[in-house]
Amino acid sequence: MAVRRSGRDAYYTFREFAPRVRLFQDDLAGLIEMLEDRGAQPRLMAGEDVAMDSAADVVSLSGKELRELRIKTRSPRFTIELTSARTLVSSIDDDSHVSSLGNDIVAFLRRHAANPWERVAVEANKIPRALALLSALAFLVPTVLIVSVGAPVWSLVLTVSPLLGSAGSSLTAYSGTWITRKTRAETYVSRAERGWAAVRYVSTAVAGVVIGSVVTDLLP
Repeated sequence: MAVRRSGRDAYYTFREFAPRVRLFQDDLAGLIEMLEDRGAQPRLMAGEDVAMDSAADVVSLSGKELRELRIKTRSPRFTIELTSARTLVSSIDDDSHVSSLGNDIVAFLRRHAANPWERVAVEANKIPRALALLSALAFLVPTVLIVSVGAPVWSLVLTVSPLLGSAGSSLTAYSGTWITRKTRAETYVSRAERGWAAVRYVSTAVAGVVIGSVVTDLLP
């Protein structure tokens, strides 16, 4: 919900974090189209000095640029941050439709929320450092307890498990959006092709083993 501030110049503010989402190239195009339909005049940007004409241009971005995407609009003014750090929708404008458009943008992003496996995949760059620290804590704390106060060895398991669980949650709790250069159709077609390729490989291997066994058994 937008907040209206009165004074010499009345204006509305909107600020809301969306959950971390996964946006394919055509999802990004759909968000831009929705903004254009509402007359918001969107501009797709990456970092501080890269501007694009359409969502299709994301294929030419570097990985760093892809993680620093923003959409800025006019009438009303909005900034949609689609970065690896956060997914934030914010506005300061004198247009009373700020609340309506802001809620629609957040609703669009919520419909594309990433599942937990995607969250882990996109945050993989954080995992080695986090696991190194976690491993040190997970084994240092119970070891000190065992040595200093004679705690039973099973306290090691009771201490390690909660630490692993809390660290796993913290890795992805406030992560931002994952933008995919490919379209949704391209991504899932390639997945299907990989799946059938695996099936063909396994089937061929099994058939080869069976035929080889039969031939070997028939040889004198």
